[in-house]
Amino acid sequence: MITAAMSGSKTEVASLLSSGYPVDAQDEYGRSALYFAAKDNKLNIVKVLLESGADVNLQTASGWTALAIAARYEGDVATLTALLDAGADVHLSTKDGWSPILSAARYRGTDIVKLLLDRGANIEDKNNYNMTALYLAVAAQNEDVAMFLLRRGASLDPVTTEGKSILGFAKEKNMNVDALQRARNEFELYERKARMEDRLLEIEQRDASLPMSIKRDKYLVAFTGALKSEDFLSALFYANLLDRLGIPMDDSFYYFWGEALLELQDPDGAIEKLNFYLSRVGSSGKYYTSALQMILRAEKARDGEVI
Repeated sequence: MITAAMSGSKTEVASLLSSGYPVDAQDEYGRSALYFAAKDNKLNIVKVLLESGADVNLQTASGWTALAIAARYEGDVATLTALLDAGADVHLSTKDGWSPILSAARYRGTDIVKLLLDRGANIEDKNNYNMTALYLAVAAQNEDVAMFLLRRGASLDPVTTEGKSILGFAKEKNMNVDALQRARNEFELYERKARMEDRLLEIEQRDASLPMSIKRDKYLVAFTGALKSEDFLSALFYANLLDRLGIPMDDSFYYFWGEALLELQDPDGAIEKLNFYLSRVGSSGKYYTSALQMILRAEKARDGEVI
């Protein structure tokens, strides 16, 4: 059966199955026909074996499943999807702690990593050496996968059993450490904004009965206080509340909104607000020069330069 699966002969596999040959027969290492078909990306064989009742989560002596080996070697999205649809467990790992997501991050591309995450893989899985998917993508010097993982929320914090940090290891590998940090910052900003929307709705409902002038002054005092204490996240929150009131605001409001966005690592948002400020005040504006300087900083940050 194993030889037939490795050869890719659907006819031979079907013949053996019809004659009663065990679909889950294993060699001395615990490897089955499904293991080899998945490893070599023979989708037609994978489907025949699964339809014949192959155990999709059968593990080898060292703990490899068909899904894990497909993610490690040549399995494409279609083959992995067939295994997942048949109930493959994305969490089963080898005796060394290698789960499918770890193998994919180390040896494969973004498409395989994305599929596994979308199907429930833990982005913070670790092997026995405390290496995460992000660490292993860095080990492979695969910037595309590393950036993808960071934008999906992978943490930069874990340290291996040897004491290596992810950013420190990335520096050893001559990867763009600043780009990795920016990708993590982008995720954190996205998460903050997502949480902020719920809070904005809550405050708007709470203050719905207040006169517009009271709401404006209340939020403006809070906005100004947050800026003075350099609590830029709170400043951003109150800037959004003020903007959603839909009433005219002083020109400087947009300048300080842009400043808060820049401090929160949102260069595109900062550029938008600062340019809006400049369009209102022209070269005679009180913060004209400062606004231009911040736009230049934001452009450098957006383009990956150190600021």
